[in-house]
Amino acid sequence: KILPTTDMGKRRIAVLGAGEWGTTLARIVATTAAQDAAFESIINLWVPEEDVGGEALSSVINSSRENPLYLPGVTLPEGVRALPDLREAVTGASVLVFALPLHLIEHLAPSIRGACASSPSVL
Repeated sequence: KILPTTDMGKRRIAVLGAGEWGTTLARIVATTAAQDAAFESIINLWVPEEDVGGEALSSVINSSRENPLYLPGVTLPEGVRALPDLREAVTGASVLVFALPLHLIEHLAPSIRGACASSPSVL
């Protein structure tokens, strides 16, 4: 199957969930995508907001390149962009990587419909 592409002809990837698994997958996907011209160099990581010492977790991840709550001590590539807004994270994505419990996926699916590519690949 050929993956849908963005306007620039590159495939956009969004990782949904920023726990241990989601953060690890974002790290792996960003590292791999940076080496493949078929993919955009920025990977969106949807971060359900939590407070980290008075600061939003997405802001902490973007500024420190680390998820101190779920993957402390592991540096994330510059290509990982943490976003607290689900629709913004999936906008134009042709690949969706879910790192969430099933009950959350079922709940979130209707809210992302129409924001991502028309037939995204889902992992």
